[in-house]
Amino acid sequence: MNRLEIQNERLLKFAEHLNSIKKLHAQLFDEVELFEVEDNIRIHFKVRYNYLIIDELPSVFPEFDFSEENSDPMLKDRPPEEGSIPGVISFFELTPEEFCQIFDVDGYQNTNKFGGRFLNVDSQPPDFAFNILQLVKHRFKKLTD
Repeated sequence: MNRLEIQNERLLKFAEHLNSIKKLHAQLFDEVELFEVEDNIRIHFKVRYNYLIIDELPSVFPEFDFSEENSDPMLKDRPPEEGSIPGVISFFELTPEEFCQIFDVDGYQNTNKFGGRFLNVDSQPPDFAFNILQLVKHRFKKLTD
């Protein structure tokens, strides 16, 4: 199994878990700044995401645990000052655009490219799961083209 297949399997597993949660008990938002370089142009992404979606990772993947210092979900053996998001991006091998597609709640989804739905502050776990499934579908199509 190649790396992309492993990442897609992880995404599918996370989507399945999110689909099993119909409604979050609360909403908690955070922001992160991401950067990408495309055609020698630096693209800045300011992403607002629902922290409680990220908070589900340790219950699905043994590679994640809650930091003893700040209770953030972290990839094991990562420094707590790094925060959760670099570990999420690394674990699923997401580009900043893909991260926005499945986690951003301000509607910065590229539905023409990836499919999926626009997410917002009222989006629930099945909405995030749907965008994850659409991203995996897009990645698979890209592999087979």
